[in-house]
Amino acid sequence: VSTAQATGDVINEALLATHMQLSASHRLIYDAIDNGQLRQLKSVSEAIDLGANPVDFILKNIEVERGGKGTAKNALVLSVICRDSDAKGAAQILDAIYLAYQTYVETHSRSTSEDAAELIEAARLENETELVSADADYRAFIQTVPVLLEGDQVRDIHKTRLDKLEVELN
Repeated sequence: VSTAQATGDVINEALLATHMQLSASHRLIYDAIDNGQLRQLKSVSEAIDLGANPVDFILKNIEVERGGKGTAKNALVLSVICRDSDAKGAAQILDAIYLAYQTYVETHSRSTSEDAAELIEAARLENETELVSADADYRAFIQTVPVLLEGDQVRDIHKTRLDKLEVELN
């Protein structure tokens, strides 16, 4: 196993753990309840009538696990199981959770990509401005340096004088 693979595996494990937590987060379940109209389900409405919080009720009745069964036991996939007295209700809860999860991930990814593109463009403009400024400063400096042109050669007057002084000192 190469170091790159090991590092990639660690990153994938951490990413999967993050998505497992996200799938069972209060915010995501709240969105699933609202967008999936889960309060209308018999089990959820009964829980609300008994004074339960619908988010807590759903969280108590779902399990988010990693992997699958058999040879896929260690696969980097999520498995969400919902316990409900009605199979259609369980399917509706799972569908609402999946749609809320998908919406969150797409929105977050799009926002991150847009932010990255804006930062890259800002850095490019800043670097371009600094380059133009540095070039202008260099050109201004070069214009102030006295040189002596002899044919196609350029000689620095100060360097020539320094060389003569060093020869005299030696």
